[in-house]
This record gives sequence, C-alpha cells and structure tokens, in this order.
Amino acid sequence: MQKKMLFLLLKLLFSVALILWITNDIALDAVLGVMASSNASLLALAFSLFFVGYVIAAFRWRTLIRVQSGDAPIFFLVRSFMVALFFNNFLPSTVGGDVVRMYDSWRLGNSKSDAVTIVLVDRFLGVIVLLCFALLALMFDKTVAGEVPFIAVWVSAGLGGLAMTTWLILKIPASYAEALALKGGGITAQIGGILAKVLRSFQAYRHARSAVL
Repeated sequence: MQKKMLFLLLKLLFSVALILWITNDIALDAVLGVMASSNASLLALAFSLFFVGYVIAAFRWRTLIRVQSGDAPIFFLVRSFMVALFFNNFLPSTVGGDVVRMYDSWRLGNSKSDAVTIVLVDRFLGVIVLLCFALLALMFDKTVAGEVPFIAVWVSAGLGGLAMTTWLILKIPASYAEALALKGGGITAQIGGILAKVLRSFQAYRHARSAVL
C-alpha cells in the first residue's frame, strides 16, 4: 500500500513539474484573462469533446479487439489511449503511443501478432478517413488546390495505394508466407513466420465489415 501511495505521489510530482516546465514561458495572466472573458458553456463543451473523442476511440478499439475474439472494458481502453497520447506528445514520433496500445492489447489476452494488427488496422482506418476528408476539402476549397500543385492527384493516388494495399493484404493467402518460412532458413524463416501470423490476423477483418466501417 505504501509503495502504491509513493508511486502515485511521484506521478503527481512529475505531472506538476511537467506542467510548470511547459508553462514557464507562457503569460498565464493573459491566458486566464482570455478564459475569463470566454463563454463558460462553450469552453466546457470544447474541453469535454476531447474526452468524448477518447471514448469513441476506445469503442472503436474494442470493436477491433472483438473481431480477434477478445474483449476489454472501455475504461481500461480510455486510460490506455490517454497514456499513449502522453507518449505521442513527448516522444519524437507517434510510435511510442502505438507501442503502449499494442502492449495493452496483448495484456488483454491477444497474441502478439493480433495485438500489433489491431493497432495497425486502427491506424490504417484513421489514415483513410484523413485522406477522404482531404479529398473532400480540395473539392470544396479551390484556394488550397491552387496553392499546392497536383495535390488532388497526390491525395487520390494515396487513397488508391491504400485501397490496393488493403486488397493485397486481405487476398494474399497466409500459406504463401508459411511456404516462405518452410523453404528458407534463419532470418527468412522468422520473417515468413511473422508475416503468416500478421496476414492471418489482418484477414480476420475480411468478413467483419461492421468493425472497419
């Protein structure tokens, strides 16, 4: 019990230290003044939307986990998602947060290949949605399209590439990768074995359209 309290105290001190460090060069009086002059209801709504987004992301994550015959409490996934966001903000890339989510997916009883696939599919769906929004924005905002040459072509090519990659992943039999593992040796066999597991995990979503739409 004392160790838990000590660990909690250390986390609180670390959080306070980070907040003080981040706000060191910020004019807090000006920030507080802007907040005081803002509409309190709209401000509360704006802050609450962050947590609504976390809950929606957690439900999507749980749906992907259930396709792999697993399950998870929403509160656990929300907490894991927030921890992952912390690592995304303080590390040079978003890989740290994805590793946290993969680890937590594995802790829930999924195999390592399933845990990796769950997060990759989640990321993959996010990229597709962003590209779709970008393509729609280009259709309605001609200014952006004029400032960046051929941007519509690049976005369309990105969507086409993602669609082709998805089709290949879902259609290539895992037995091909298994054959590679059996024929090769050493690193080739290991890579083939990993590919076979990942392909099987991905192909579990082939007949689970409700999970990816």
